[in-house]
Amino acid sequence: MEKKDGSIDRKYIPILVLLFMGAFIDGLDTTIVNVALPTMAMDFDVSMSNSTWIILGYVLGLAALLIPAGKACKNGRVKKFFIAGTLTLLIGSVVCGFSKEYAFMVVFRTVQGIGAAMMSAAMPSIIVRLLPPDKKGIGMAAMGGASGVALILGPTLGGFVVGVASWNWIFFINIPFGIVLVLLAMHCLPKDGVPDPSKDPTPLGAVSVFLTVGLLLVILQNYGDKDQGVELMIACSAGALVSLIVLIYSIKHDRERAIISTKMVLNRDYILLGSAFFLSTMMLTGTQYVMPYWLQISYGMSTMESGMFLTISSVAMLTIVFWVGKLVDRRGGRSSSIAAQLCRLMLCIVMIVITPPDGLLILAAAMVFLGFSQAFSGTGHTTRMIHHATPGYEDESTNFLLVINYAAAAMGAVVYSMIIAITLPETTLLEIADYTVRMTNDAVNFTAVAGIAFLVLALVLSILVPNRVPDKSGKASEASDAPDNASE
Repeated sequence: MEKKDGSIDRKYIPILVLLFMGAFIDGLDTTIVNVALPTMAMDFDVSMSNSTWIILGYVLGLAALLIPAGKACKNGRVKKFFIAGTLTLLIGSVVCGFSKEYAFMVVFRTVQGIGAAMMSAAMPSIIVRLLPPDKKGIGMAAMGGASGVALILGPTLGGFVVGVASWNWIFFINIPFGIVLVLLAMHCLPKDGVPDPSKDPTPLGAVSVFLTVGLLLVILQNYGDKDQGVELMIACSAGALVSLIVLIYSIKHDRERAIISTKMVLNRDYILLGSAFFLSTMMLTGTQYVMPYWLQISYGMSTMESGMFLTISSVAMLTIVFWVGKLVDRRGGRSSSIAAQLCRLMLCIVMIVITPPDGLLILAAAMVFLGFSQAFSGTGHTTRMIHHATPGYEDESTNFLLVINYAAAAMGAVVYSMIIAITLPETTLLEIADYTVRMTNDAVNFTAVAGIAFLVLALVLSILVPNRVPDKSGKASEASDAPDNASE
């Protein structure tokens, strides 16, 4: 794939562009909403903690459906799922743009997430099957680079659109990108095979996964909300327990069509890496949820100004992500995944130490390291999980990696909003003037302390897993992080 002069073989460029654009649209739908969230919450007259459902609706569709979509996609439907998912996401985007009611917005954000789940389910199969075994880091770097671009354009576009027009227009931006992506997929993806119905996931497993994830998110999101009654929490808890039992039954009852393969998950190193990735991503996405509120309330920034500030980490990520991808292919991803946790720890410490409105330059410097951490984790940690996957389950393991990512994204927003709901008084953002800078800073400090706890545990888990470097045949062997031990 990579020639001796360092250039990429031309036949793989369309695949890398496809991966880049697919990950870009997914990332854009999250980041462009984040910066507009305070304004949307005010228009819908909902509280800061309840406004998380504008994010969670999208992530719920992704996290809950990615596993069954991944299994169905692998069974001869890569091209169909990628194109159909892109079209579904576009339909959801258009309807969200016209939404006038909060509940309507949440429902069609979930539709967007369903479309994104179908797209995302296809991308691991594209990497595993269409890229050489020793160059998967470049494929992951293409997706990571796309996330970096989305993180740059998302806050900037979101802030600009809200500043000059209204938040409704942030959903219409998907349309031209989605059309181009559909045309590209039709051109460069190979024709699908013939699906084998006996290899599709069981409906019972798919439904139980969705209900388990969804009900757990409802429980966590409403924890600490005084407006929610005990009856609702008990009903959701009972429903989550029943759906979990049904999920376990479906896995044991039909192993061939199980929604989650026991051979895939009963892998010590994969479980450790997945847990570390989950904890670290919780910190990242929780911080991304909190940061726009902090910048706009404590630092007095406008929506556009906070959007521009948030692009600092994205620019930093984009400057090194492809270099990190090549480094991971040569030396393995252990050093990169450890570096990611250390960079994120630095931001948490800065968030605790500085006192707004002072310390903005220090915070900006910490945001640079946050961007570096996204390159290290999004390339190094994810590639490690592919290297440590159970042989024969690379597609499922890579798909499960994305499930971990989106579930952690939802959980990060939920946990951080729960901390804020407990810390701040009950109010809607129409009464945002009643929030004092001190109270907001206290809430942010609590979230930063939680982030430190997540990252320390993630760092320990990352260190416990040995480093692996694949050769050109795809066989991964343990190696140190030293250059002289790398497989060329």
